[in-house]
Amino acid sequence: MPLAWFDGRTVKLIPTLHPAVTFREAYLEGRCRSDWSKIASEACSDSPPTLPQRKHTILDTSSTPENQLRTLEDWLRHLQGDYLMAVDIETTIPGHRAHPSIKCIAMSHEPGSSLVVPTMGLAPDSPTISILRDVLECWDGARLIFHNGLYDTYWLSRLWSVRAPAWTLDTLAMHHALDPAEDHDLAYLASIYIRESYWKDMPDSGSLDDLHVYCGIDACVTRELAHIFMDDLELGHRMPFYDQYYGTMLGPLRRLMLTGIKVDDLQRSEIESALLVQALTTKSTLLGGAP
Repeated sequence: MPLAWFDGRTVKLIPTLHPAVTFREAYLEGRCRSDWSKIASEACSDSPPTLPQRKHTILDTSSTPENQLRTLEDWLRHLQGDYLMAVDIETTIPGHRAHPSIKCIAMSHEPGSSLVVPTMGLAPDSPTISILRDVLECWDGARLIFHNGLYDTYWLSRLWSVRAPAWTLDTLAMHHALDPAEDHDLAYLASIYIRESYWKDMPDSGSLDDLHVYCGIDACVTRELAHIFMDDLELGHRMPFYDQYYGTMLGPLRRLMLTGIKVDDLQRSEIESALLVQALTTKSTLLGGAP
């Protein structure tokens, strides 16, 4: 991140762990090596310490429904051919006093821009939600990307009746395939792999504008990370591994979240009783037959 120094210079600042911490916490060695590799790269680079410039187009929900649809359709019309599109939603927190709802949805087809659609107050059968539903379900050429998409797709299905999206790419899952022992939250990944200042506190302001930009940043960062992780998986010849053990599992796991597991209570009770008898018999044997 760029830092204005006291003498007027702008310098590069990279927070990192002290190497000595790896003697006490061995699992941090990978992070430490990554940080110092980045420091060495930046020290040898003449590029200025710049942050990514991202443009977030917020759909004006105060305009007429016709204008909203026109803006949404114009943005989507530019997307031609086979492309990747990251999607992120922000929801109200379900509770005993509040019904869950989707506050906004952001889409990003390239890391520098996003379209954010505020959806508070929109009915699931509204024209705007209908177009978004079409995009998520069957938009031609789109390969959707989520971060922890099981959460997003669950609520999209529950609240907007979105059928299974064309979704096998998930940046959380991709990073797990690359480094299963590391953290996988979006802010951490952004701090390691790209130049993005911390943004996760933005919703705390209570401003809807900040929430919409926050959602747009999430989508842009997800889109940028997806390209990096796909390249890393290809370079390590692990994309077939990801497809087999991650990508193909996302759909079934989503359906499991929506429908649950059918349980035969009678058979479960019988098995429980049999196991209890077995456990008591084993305990008696271990105690030498003592009661």
